[in-house]
Amino acid sequence: MRRTNAHGWLLEPMLEEPTYVAGRMFGCAVAYLHGRMVLVLADSDAPWNGVLVPTEFAHHAALQIRFPDLMKHPVLGKWLYISADHDNFENVAQKVVRAILAGDSLIGILPGSKKNKKKGAKGARIVRPAFHEGN
Repeated sequence: MRRTNAHGWLLEPMLEEPTYVAGRMFGCAVAYLHGRMVLVLADSDAPWNGVLVPTEFAHHAALQIRFPDLMKHPVLGKWLYISADHDNFENVAQKVVRAILAGDSLIGILPGSKKNKKKGAKGARIVRPAFHEGN
């Protein structure tokens, strides 16, 4: 039996979006919209407990102006991150989800790009989203 992701409640607003696809990658829940990977929910030990925002490095500064609590992930520095331990985690994570749903072009990457394939990245296994009850 697959365990649920503690942050899965963040994906609920995306469920009605016709292009939404759920995936798993490295034990994390992944959300895709319009063919782009837009959100990674990590719920393991630090620094893999929070929300990762897949984006191009060139967009970091602009996103950090709009979402000052986002920081470069300490291991996967190509993406932005907010730890679940951050005092403002829920508020920031929900604002990021709203920006994604509004079509923010700075958030998201195309999976399986040539650059990713050179580094040996594999496509995510698509699965149904899992949520904690009551969130």
